Amino acid sequence: MQFVRASWIRRAGLSENDLEKRPPRISAAAQGKLLEYAAEATDDHALGLHLAQQSNPREAGLLFYVASAAQTIGDALSLYARYCRITNEAVRPKLTRSPEGVKVQLRFVGLPRRHARQNIEFMTAASLKGLREMAGRDFRLPQVSFAHARNSDLREFERFFGCPVEFGASMDQLDFSNETLALPLVTEDRHLLETLQPICGEAAKERKTPKGRYALPSRTKCKSGFRTAQRKDRPWRP
Repeated sequence: MQFVRASWIRRAGLSENDLEKRPPRISAAAQGKLLEYAAEATDDHALGLHLAQQSNPREAGLLFYVASAAQTIGDALSLYARYCRITNEAVRPKLTRSPEGVKVQLRFVGLPRRHARQNIEFMTAASLKGLREMAGRDFRLPQVSFAHARNSDLREFERFFGCPVEFGASMDQLDFSNETLALPLVTEDRHLLETLQPICGEAAKERKTPKGRYALPSRTKCKSGFRTAQRKDRPWRP
């Protein structure tokens, strides 16, 4: 099994040393290939989802802690969209207000779709797991969509997200209801937020990591953001 593991790490253009670095940083394309080859080697067609279920959201580091210090899920999403580049320049979130809530559209840069399915499913599921942990409850979303196709393990995805999950859609998107956006966070910490926001701002501004690179998981006042975008389908930009 160790030989097989080393084989698909090499196929992704990586080495064991790349994964041992703390925090490990590899190209988005390489991580996409790595997860696809690992899914193939382990015969786990939902590997990205399974990794997300086992992940520790705190491994996102600064991004998790600044978002977790917010007051509500809506505020945490605002902070996530604003500072996402700190840990993941491959993801470009766009938050759009609608009468029913907010649509979070995810654009993945530098990730060829044929080598990114597991990776995109991992990042999407891990983000939701982090938000659920912040809220202290297993809330459900109205709808989740992925742009790539999938014809297996569909029920497993619906169980995790708690809603219909569409594959082969026009975009990758998570829908949040107004009720969910208003959920308070059990991790709220105003003083921590005031401390971390300037640090996050500088980190996002000055980070010099090339586009499409981000931190790997181990092995394996912003409150007005949603309230000021009241017009139907008006994009909110952090």
